[in-house]
Amino acid sequence: IAVDPTGSLLYVNDFLNRRPPGQPKPPAPQSVVRVIALASLSDNMLAALRSGGVAAMVQAHADWKSDPATSTIYTEIEINALGYGVMSAGQLPAALEVFRLNTEDYPNSWNVWDSYGEALATAGRTDEAIAAYERSLAINPASPTGQAALERLRAR
Repeated sequence: IAVDPTGSLLYVNDFLNRRPPGQPKPPAPQSVVRVIALASLSDNMLAALRSGGVAAMVQAHADWKSDPATSTIYTEIEINALGYGVMSAGQLPAALEVFRLNTEDYPNSWNVWDSYGEALATAGRTDEAIAAYERSLAINPASPTGQAALERLRAR
């Protein structure tokens, strides 16, 4: 059994070397490698968004996190990508929730605060965007994108 480097595919080698009944010698070993796509938090959240809206997406996130079998199988990068995907699809309320959830899951990541700030600014929520960018810059003061965004927002 092996998992690919992204953690999204599982490889299972079903090695079979058994003697069928009534056969005097065993056949040549047979090996079949199966590739199984593993579920991801972002896939589950996106499916829930499509079927039940933002509230269902938030619930899918909570369910995933509360299950000990899956609670640690996701990254801030995966969820950030989901946020940008739904934002580029014109679903800003969903994107705001995705980025907000990511700030709760990874409160010490400057990148998630930067992304949340971008979504808040896109939504016209300037004061909240400024606060998110300030949080991002408190973690990573050298971020040129955060500094530039903060300057633009404060100039409004």
